[in-house]
Amino acid sequence: MISSEPPKVVAGALYNTNDACKILGVHRNSLRRFVKNNFLHPKADRMTGRNLFEGRELTRFWFSRV
Repeated sequence: MISSEPPKVVAGALYNTNDACKILGVHRNSLRRFVKNNFLHPKADRMTGRNLFEGRELTRFWFSRV
């Protein structure tokens, strides 16, 4: 279940998976499923290859799901 309040994020900031989960109020597996199904579009960190989520993308996703 996604958080009932809009995310409080900075539009251009990048958030790691843990932060994105806390912001959206979802479990890590749910976040992975959203990415796998192309509902949420992360950016890859060039050094580590890990997913980073832009603030405006988290906000866009939240408003599309509510």
